[in-house]
Amino acid sequence: GVLTGSLSATSPSTGVTVDGALAKNYELTPGQERTITFVLSWYFPDGFHGHKDVPSWNFRGQQYENWWTNAADVDNYVKLNFEKLYNDSKLYHDVLYSSNIPRYIIDRINSNLCVLKSPTAFWAKNGYFGLWESTSNEEVWFGNAKHVYQYAQSISWIFPELSRKIMVQNLNTQTTDGLLPSRDGEMLKTLDGHLGTILGVYRDFLLTDDNAWLYTVWTKTKKAMDYIILTYDSNKDGIFIGSYDNTLDCVTSGTNP
Repeated sequence: GVLTGSLSATSPSTGVTVDGALAKNYELTPGQERTITFVLSWYFPDGFHGHKDVPSWNFRGQQYENWWTNAADVDNYVKLNFEKLYNDSKLYHDVLYSSNIPRYIIDRINSNLCVLKSPTAFWAKNGYFGLWESTSNEEVWFGNAKHVYQYAQSISWIFPELSRKIMVQNLNTQTTDGLLPSRDGEMLKTLDGHLGTILGVYRDFLLTDDNAWLYTVWTKTKKAMDYIILTYDSNKDGIFIGSYDNTLDCVTSGTNP
């Protein structure tokens, strides 16, 4: 049959959704097959991201506003680049799932990467890549928690450019004495978050062998290391002394190599 009704629709009031349908007319001869591809796209400009009460961690706009002006632009991009988008996505799937790595490990790799396409992550118009610590609605989980995300490794191997961006963002929160706060927009400290950024810089350099990038982050990385030595290893014997916060949400004390 043929669908009838308006070609466009808007919600009559806040909280009211509008249903729609999309169809394509075509004819088939006996035994013939045909595939019809539909594109579902969206465009929400000037969206708000972050913590409303933390000025340094709230952002306006989406990164894709720098690339497209509306949903129709997105549709057109997909139309013009569909073959590459499809083939690259399928290649990623096929390489991952054709591996002889045990399936439960593959599931853990892929499940963690899915966080990047969930509401847990956002890419603001100004280029900042944000990560919530939790899917909870509580804003207390704000700030790209270094003591949480420094444990994530898959992103560095699959999306090394994005990983380097996050390392640069972490270093840009550095205080004058060299501390890397546990969260962007907060001055608390966690030892594993601080050291995780240092190790993350080293890891990302080894994965890309990008000397030019390393030179841009070296000064802050060295300062972060000097902070650790001065604060936790004043006698420079390679053994931490004193007490230090960590991702276990407690203070650890005693010597620690």
